Amino acid sequence: MKRTKKTILAVLAAALLASATVSTTVAYFSTYAETEGGMTISYWHQEEITEDASDLAKDITITADKDSAAVYVRARAYTGSEYTISCSGAGWTDGGDGWWYYSEPIADGASTGALHAEISNIPAEADIGDGINISVVYESTLVCYRKSGETFEPYADWDAAESGSSSGTADRDTTDGNN
Repeated sequence: MKRTKKTILAVLAAALLASATVSTTVAYFSTYAETEGGMTISYWHQEEITEDASDLAKDITITADKDSAAVYVRARAYTGSEYTISCSGAGWTDGGDGWWYYSEPIADGASTGALHAEISNIPAEADIGDGINISVVYESTLVCYRKSGETFEPYADWDAAESGSSSGTADRDTTDGNN
């Protein structure tokens, strides 16, 4: 009988020891187990600016490359300090900071509507050959999302664009009719 008690105690001790290590083993597998499958997320984006120049104006369109991530874009136009530029275009809004913001994100080959930039207050005696031109700069930033109730609302983070997200420039003389 003594032998049976010792055997039972040994079995119970082994069972207790085994049950103590089970939770550690389960924790190991839930922490270090690898999964299979997945999805590649690309944040690559590239845009191309197109400028159609005529006389002292440009129509500016920005197009996202095919397979490009969704981005918001903004543009601004410059000319000599003695002239002013007026801009307008469907879908474009004057931000009051010198930039014109396109209202919808573009991606996958989509384009903005044309932003029409025109030099105004040109004196009658000015010669178009004086090198009067419009320089255009645009910036883009990836679409960000913030939770708004049960949905996610897209927005543009222009601080990210200013810290190096993406930008482009174009400087072409508008007097020769070439882009």
